Amino acid sequence: MDELDFNLIEAWHRVGDKLRADRIETTIRAARRRLPTLIRPPRAWCLTIRASDTRITSWSCAITPEDAPDYREPHDVIITGDDIRRLCAPVNIDWPGLRWTDAARKLGRHEESIRSWIASGVFQVRYDNPAMHGSRGKPVPVIWRAGPLDPGARRGEPPHAIWGTLWQSLHEKIPSEYTLRVSRVPRFLRHRGHLCFRGWDWICPGRPNPADPTGPYIPCGRRARMLYGPLPLYTLAQFLGPLALDVGDDDARPTASPHLRLTGQWYPGLHDPLAGMRSFACATCWGVRGLSLLTSAGWNDFVTYVSGGLLYGSEVARPAWLIPERKRRYTRHVRRPPSHSRQQVLKGLIAGETYKEIAQRLGLSYPTIYSHATKLYRQHDVHSREQLAAKLNTTPTPTLTPAQTPTLTEHRIAAQE
Repeated sequence: MDELDFNLIEAWHRVGDKLRADRIETTIRAARRRLPTLIRPPRAWCLTIRASDTRITSWSCAITPEDAPDYREPHDVIITGDDIRRLCAPVNIDWPGLRWTDAARKLGRHEESIRSWIASGVFQVRYDNPAMHGSRGKPVPVIWRAGPLDPGARRGEPPHAIWGTLWQSLHEKIPSEYTLRVSRVPRFLRHRGHLCFRGWDWICPGRPNPADPTGPYIPCGRRARMLYGPLPLYTLAQFLGPLALDVGDDDARPTASPHLRLTGQWYPGLHDPLAGMRSFACATCWGVRGLSLLTSAGWNDFVTYVSGGLLYGSEVARPAWLIPERKRRYTRHVRRPPSHSRQQVLKGLIAGETYKEIAQRLGLSYPTIYSHATKLYRQHDVHSREQLAAKLNTTPTPTLTPAQTPTLTEHRIAAQE
């Protein structure tokens, strides 16, 4: 038992006695476990299958038509439970290391991706004489890393240490008889006037229908680079069992599932309508959450998840070793040009448009316009659009809608007259 587990259990023993004496607060704690937030799985407890994984070939998986990947055409892929275990298992590249091309094949990545990982400091690297590897030319990079890598994560970064090491065995919960049928389509991007192949995208198969579990899935059809498979959490509520809360409601008590697999009970969302029907789908279908400990609500969300809604973040002491750090160092771009959207919002504010009108004209969401306006007020040290217009010495001018904007033909006719 580490410091985090000790703090969670100590907090529950300290708070549990008060809850048992306060019936109202006990009911509130039990109702927290019915929140939709707890039904959304955290990213750290999801298996991921990348569409561009180079280990998905016609030799390892059933692909129809078989030669479609060679011609970069859409095709269907059948992935078995054993294939999912192989694709989602953590990858260890220990000392003395592997040649960088061999590491790329082992991780299912393109060789240039490994090159960028080396530049980002993901690996420790040394450069061998090419004759040692039976080749000629430049020195050959040999890389290694202390600790496992997550092949489905960005730059192979494993989940935060606060989630523990259980993520390394999540792939073992997939039964061998499980089968995933999904379509894959190529992704092309235009570069210098030419269409360039940039990997593959999944066509999300959708999520099960809670009203009809045996029927067809709720269709999705989104293009996604990854498919997420949420797996059950072993929470404090499950550890405590029926002694966690005694509110006289059997549905509010956590129940242990005999088989914690992909089709098992989802924790801590004990009242999840899709309990027992989890499968692989896109992040939008499952509402996958990426929790950050840098935000003020990060610690509270984490405690809520691991305690099954029984505890608040303020009731659990943070471990001494938990120091929030940014994954990417903050860098100021002094000479970066101003945001184009923010300048359009500035013109709309001066013209007297409301946030909703600006959002409709620019095709942006209301919160985005609100964020731009707040930053503009802070930048110019004002509190309203009138003060902003007065400080910039501009008079409000009506902003033309797209229907009122003159076309190019109308400008030419006006110029000829």
